[in-house]
Formats: sequence, structure tokens, C-alpha cells
Amino acid sequence: METRHLRYFLAVADHGSVSRASEWLGIAQPALSQGLGRMEKDLGVRLFERSRRGSAPTPAALAILEDVRASVARIDAAAHRARDIRLRVIRFAR
Repeated sequence: METRHLRYFLAVADHGSVSRASEWLGIAQPALSQGLGRMEKDLGVRLFERSRRGSAPTPAALAILEDVRASVARIDAAAHRARDIRLRVIRFAR
């Protein structure tokens, strides 16, 4: 799974629809749908029940939601730490 697919998953879960999530993420709706499809294929489960009223998380999605949220937060924290170290190295080298 790619980190962006995890972010797509969280956006749909948080915004309740693929169209609202794609708007919030600033990406095209088909790209978001394809990313979710890849994630569903990787996991072997359906993550959302899609309807005209939006996208409702399946029991599988609800089971992994907080783990995915925590994982993305840790990835973001690691990236932030790496950038901080890079800035310190640049400052030290001057």
C-alpha cells in the first residue's frame, strides 16, 4: 500500500464521500477512486459502500481506521524529524 492511498482512505472516511474527499485533497475524483480500488485490492476487502448519498465505511474500514490514522501520523512525524535534521545539518555546515 502506498501512503497516498492511506491518505485517500482517511479523507473519504472523514468527509463521507469520494467527491468531497477529492475536493479536499485537491485531486481528481477518478484518481481517488482508483487509489481506493488499489488499496481494496491489496487488502482483499471492500472499504466503502458507495451510494448517491456518499460513502459509508464497511466493517473492515472501521476496523482499520484508527490504525491507519496512527500510521499516517507516525509517517508525517518521521518526515518532519528528517526535515528538521536536514535543516540542522545545513545550518551546522555553514
